Amino acid sequence: MANDSISDPELEAEMEYAEKHGDLRSENVFDEDKGVFNGVSSEHMNRIKHKAKRRLNETLMSAGARSEHPVGSTIPLAAAGGDSLKSAAIKVPAALKNDRKSRTKYGRGLPKKGGAGGKGVWGTINVLDSAVDEEPDDKNDPNFESDPEDGVIIGSVSPPLSDEEFRNVVSPILKEYLEHGQTQEVGVLLSSLNISEHKSKVTTMAISLSMERHNPQRQLISVLLSDLFGSRILGRCHIEPGFDDLLESLPDLVLDTPEAPELLGQFMARAVADDCLAPRYLQTCSDRISADTTADACDGLKRKAIHRATSLLGMKHGYALLDNIWGVGGGQKACKALQTRIIMLLKEFLSSNDKAEAERCVAELEVPHFHHEVVYQIIYMVLVEGVRECCLKMADLLLYLEGSVITRDQVNKGFDRIYKDLADLNIDVPKAYEITESFTDICFERGVITTSVANAMPQRGRKRFVSEGDGGLVKH
Repeated sequence: MANDSISDPELEAEMEYAEKHGDLRSENVFDEDKGVFNGVSSEHMNRIKHKAKRRLNETLMSAGARSEHPVGSTIPLAAAGGDSLKSAAIKVPAALKNDRKSRTKYGRGLPKKGGAGGKGVWGTINVLDSAVDEEPDDKNDPNFESDPEDGVIIGSVSPPLSDEEFRNVVSPILKEYLEHGQTQEVGVLLSSLNISEHKSKVTTMAISLSMERHNPQRQLISVLLSDLFGSRILGRCHIEPGFDDLLESLPDLVLDTPEAPELLGQFMARAVADDCLAPRYLQTCSDRISADTTADACDGLKRKAIHRATSLLGMKHGYALLDNIWGVGGGQKACKALQTRIIMLLKEFLSSNDKAEAERCVAELEVPHFHHEVVYQIIYMVLVEGVRECCLKMADLLLYLEGSVITRDQVNKGFDRIYKDLADLNIDVPKAYEITESFTDICFERGVITTSVANAMPQRGRKRFVSEGDGGLVKH
C-alpha cells in the first residue's frame, strides 16, 4: 500500500530523517508480516515504534480510554483492520479536537493559561481590565471628570443650634433626667446635638433648674456634671464659664430661691471634689471680685457663695463628706434610718400637734413608696400609748396626711400590715385587738379607710370552756 499519506507529522518527520540519512529509501518495502521496513536498521525502527506508542498512549489517556490500553502495554503499530503504517497513525478523537486542557504528562489537566487564553476569551474571573478603571484624559470625553474624588468624605452635618433652639431642646432633656436619673442617656442626646457654642450653658441651665427643686434633684445634677465631665462631653473650659454666669445671675436667682448663694457654693464645692473644677478657680474668682472697684450688691452675693464653697472644702475630711452634701436620697436610705425618722416626727407631732410640720417632714423623706410605714407607726403608737386622746390625734393626722401626701393605697397597705401582726402585738399589748378595733372605727367614720378595710379587721377568738376533766381551763 502507498505510504505517502501518513497523518502524524512527527512520524512523517522521522521518515524524512531516516530517508535523508540513508536509513530508509524509497525502494524499501514494508513487510506486513513482520511489521517492519526491509533495509531499515533495527535501532532506528525501535525508535520510531517507541515514539508512536508513546503518542498513542497519551492520546488514549486524554480520551478516557486508558482502561482499554493501559500505559506500558504493547500496542501494535498496525490497527485491527489496518494494512499499513498509515492505519497505525495516531488520530485525535473529534471530541478532543478543540479541548483547551493541557495534554502534557506533567500538568494536572487544568485549562491553559488559567482559562484566560485563546480567541474570544474575556479573561479570568474577578479581574477587571485596567483600561476600564482608568479615567479618561480627554476633556471631550463625556466621562471626563476635572475634580478627582480622592479624599472626599460624604456625611451628614447638623447646623449649630441658636439660643432659643438650645433652650427648647436641652431643657426637656434635663427635666426628663430628673425623673429617670440616667446620665448615659443624657450624654447620648447631647452628643447628637451641635451645641459646641452652648456647652457652657448646660451647666448654667442644669444648676438653675435644680435650685427650684429639692436636695435629691440637686444630687442628680451634681452626678450629671461629674459624668459629663468624665465622658469628655463637657470640659473645664465649659464648666468654669457656666459657674461664672451663675455668679453673675445670683441677683435674679435670689428672687426665686433666697438661699441661692449657699446652694451655688455647695455646687461649686462638690464640683471641686469631683475634679470638674480646679481648686484655684475659687481663688481666681475671689481675686477678680477684690480687683473690681465698682462694688455692688452682686459682689456680696458672690463672696457669700465663694465663702460657702471654701468653708466646705476646708473642713476636716471635706472632700469625703462632700459626696453626701445633698444628703442621701430617699430611695437609697436604709429602712432602719427611715423608721427612726418617722418615729421621731410622730413623737414631735404628739407634743406640738402641728400637722403642717408633720406633713413637711413626711414629704422630705422622698419615699412615697414607703408611706405605708408611716401608717403602720401611727397605729403602733396608738397601741403603745393606749389613750383615747392619742387615738383621736393620730386619726386627725392620718386624715390630714391622706388628703395631701399619703395615697389611699398606702393607707390600706399600712392597715393590712397591722392586721397581720396583730396576733404578735397582742403579746406585748394585751388590749391590742380592742384598741385597734376602736381606732379602725374612728378612721372609718372620718372617711380615712374604706368599708373593705374596716371589715378586714381580725376578730379575737371567743373564749370557751373545755370539758370538766381539764379543770375548767380557758382556751383562747
